[in-house]
Amino acid sequence: MKRWFESARSRSVQLLQGVAEVPAEFAFNALDPRLQRQVTTAEQAAAGGRPEFASDICRRILVANPGCLHVRRLLRQSREARNAGSPPAMMDSVLRTCRSVLALGFGRLLLSRDPSSATLVAERVIGDRANAASGHILLARAAEACGWRDTAVFAWECALACAPRDTRLRLALGKACCASGRSEQAIQAAEAVLRESPDHPGAESLLHRACVAKSLDSAWYAVDEERDDRPYNHPNRKPTV
Repeated sequence: MKRWFESARSRSVQLLQGVAEVPAEFAFNALDPRLQRQVTTAEQAAAGGRPEFASDICRRILVANPGCLHVRRLLRQSREARNAGSPPAMMDSVLRTCRSVLALGFGRLLLSRDPSSATLVAERVIGDRANAASGHILLARAAEACGWRDTAVFAWECALACAPRDTRLRLALGKACCASGRSEQAIQAAEAVLRESPDHPGAESLLHRACVAKSLDSAWYAVDEERDDRPYNHPNRKPTV
């Protein structure tokens, strides 16, 4: 835990000095080859019944590469396998709860100034209380502040899994899906909220935006295969040769 807080504090100092920058979200293939081999080792450890070892590798990689969603997913899987065993002792559970409350407050302070470091603190909270939505919510908000759309969707999905009947979390997931181009998932989330609260203004607005986005995507796909008039930055534009 000390290493995680030191990393977050160091990045915060750098940010105040105008040195630190928010890293980009990237795929596994963009990870350093040496780190890719470490991830492979972590995957083998998780499959071989050593989730704690796999979690430790993933945590170390995320400290320097917080934008890699593949590693974050593996960390979540490893923790789920670890937590499937015997529950912690009462004193250990109390200690984890107190530690997570302090970390959660620290992470919220980092959100506006250093959101990438806030993701590290969020993982610390999730490690202590995986079944509580608070750590996942902190991760989702930090990811949105960093512009990590896929990570934000992943975090909101995890938060919703902790509290399936929370319409606020479902609506937040729908907004994240809409922002990341998952219009169909956004529509499903909005409709689910409207079934619970038919006059929910946020859900109605989300449903409208998601339907418009879906219609625009369908229109782009209808363009003749021999030509491509999509804007250069459209996500479905064909690559130029």
